[in-house]
Amino acid sequence: VVLVSLTIAHPVFSIPNGASEYTFVLDSSASMNTERDGETRFQRGVLEIEKLINEASEGSTFTLVQAGSTTSVLYEKISDKDMALELLSNAKPSHSISQEIDAIGIAQGYFDENPGAKTYFVTDTSYESVDNLSVINTAQGEVNYALSQVEHSFGSSGYLSVSGKVS
Repeated sequence: VVLVSLTIAHPVFSIPNGASEYTFVLDSSASMNTERDGETRFQRGVLEIEKLINEASEGSTFTLVQAGSTTSVLYEKISDKDMALELLSNAKPSHSISQEIDAIGIAQGYFDENPGAKTYFVTDTSYESVDNLSVINTAQGEVNYALSQVEHSFGSSGYLSVSGKVS
């Protein structure tokens, strides 16, 4: 009975210092371009991912999902740390809102395939609770601002007038 119960439950066992599967969701939205002390939030996020890759045990695999104006998987289940770091260096921030929900959904799919995976969401937004994800907030206590209800018009002298709501 115990053996059948274990088989049905699909338990996950972790071996200390063993290889792991890592999935990173990198927020590449416009707010990640905010700079402080000569470094953007995006750059801080990339450095956090680099640190995690470098500290990972040999044999670990790495997947990077980028959430910018579109959501894309930049690489999937790469076990070569140097290649993962090189491909990470090709990630670029966007200048639009991100599709974080799509990216989190993709990351959740990887977690569903391997419940022992380590999944990180690198963003500049605070989240109280995100199931199965470790959130790395690169904002360092800074406030995020968003523009909404933006309208524009051209004045009689040819100047562009822009108005909107900041929240």
